[in-house]
Order: sequence, then C-alpha cells, then structure tokens
Amino acid sequence: MFTLTAVTMYADALLEKLAARGHDPADLEKLRAIKEGGWRIQRLARDLIAYARPSGARTEPVNLAEVIAEAVRMAKPALKEAEAELVLDPANARLEANRPSLVQVVLALVTNAAQAVNRGGKIRVGASAEPGVVRLIVADEGHGMAPEVAARAFEPFFTTRPGVGIGLGLPIVLGIAERHRGRVALDTAPGKGTTVTVTLPSSER
Repeated sequence: MFTLTAVTMYADALLEKLAARGHDPADLEKLRAIKEGGWRIQRLARDLIAYARPSGARTEPVNLAEVIAEAVRMAKPALKEAEAELVLDPANARLEANRPSLVQVVLALVTNAAQAVNRGGKIRVGASAEPGVVRLIVADEGHGMAPEVAARAFEPFFTTRPGVGIGLGLPIVLGIAERHRGRVALDTAPGKGTTVTVTLPSSER
C-alpha cells in the first residue's frame, strides 16, 4: 500500500510541476493516467483488505469530527479527481468505537460520493449528536440511484461502475456499523443525489 501511495503522490507532484512549465500535453496525460491508475489500485486493495480482514474489536473514546478530518485527508485524490466541492459540518460527537474502522467508513462514503457527482458538484459531510446516538451524514449532488439499484446497494460486489470500483464500499460501511451496534440508512432517487446516514450509539447520554 505504501508503494502505491508513493506512486500516486509522486505522479501528482510531477504532473503539477510539468503542467506549470508547459510540457507536452501528451506526456501530461500519461502521467495523469499513472496517477489515476495507482489511486484506483490502491482503493481496490484497501477495500478488499477491509472486507476480508475487518479491523479488530478494540475500542477507544473517539471524536467523530477528528475521524472525519483524517478520512477527508485520505480522500483528497478522489476529491481532486472529481473536482468536488467539500462542505464540512462536523459536530464534536463522541462515542466508544474502533477508530480505524470509523475512518474507513467516512473514507468509503466520501470516495463513493466523489465518484457520483458531476465535476464541481458538492459533497456534504456532517456529524450530529443527541442523547444516546451520534450520526454521520454524507450527502452528494450526484445522479442518485433508481429503486432497483438502491435495493442492491449493500450487496457485496454489486457495482454500477465496472472498472472503477468492485462494489465493497457500502457493504464495508454496513458491516462496520453493525459491529458497533449501529445502522445505515440510504436516501436516494434519480436526479436527487444520495444521502447516507450512519447512526451509532453515543458514549454521552
């Protein structure tokens, strides 16, 4: 995974440097293909590992705002590729959870949203807290899903974007939520975008 991260980071740095110097557009396109290919392989590998070998059961006090910030940093390649506008509204919601697992949840949802929006589309990531529960909400202004697609959205390896993903993002999110005694709700319709709400037990009552 580290090697793939290095490939995407160095390719991106070279791309920006050479583009600023007016290099051959054909060469820039090759670098862009290397960067995007490395990022996609990295995501596929990460999803397969998360699905086959879930994070351990060790929990700790977690601030959801900090989890969101960490996941958003990791999602920068996907957001940059989509030219998406990110709107953050994270409350200081606290819970007892496995932190790496929650980072994986936010990363998967933000990456899915980035793939769904049109260039320059908005993605909203927020958190809220009320007695007994915290909620993570990721909403996009993408095309949305038809009812028959939404019905299969949590089915492992089901995807409407062959070659981009392998259909493990939402199944991973659901599995992590259930291990934390939580639930996942999907609100989507064609032309209206998609909102995913993850509800988890709070450590503050």
